[in-house]
Amino acid sequence: LSGALAAVRAGLGITVLPKGMAEEGLTIIDDGRPLPDLDNTEIAIIAKRPLSAQAARLQAHIIRRLEMATI
Repeated sequence: LSGALAAVRAGLGITVLPKGMAEEGLTIIDDGRPLPDLDNTEIAIIAKRPLSAQAARLQAHIIRRLEMATI
């Protein structure tokens, strides 16, 4: 993600993020311009092991919310 954001900050491309993760200075493209569908999007949780109890609860929460998401 940091590499993709670095490229976007440098004006070399675009990336897909939840609106809440868009940093100040980035432009959100939501003006009706046609963009390709996001097929086979992969989401990864990368963590150091062992997880603390708090991190394990956060991971479980994120997974539950993603499983509840509708397309």
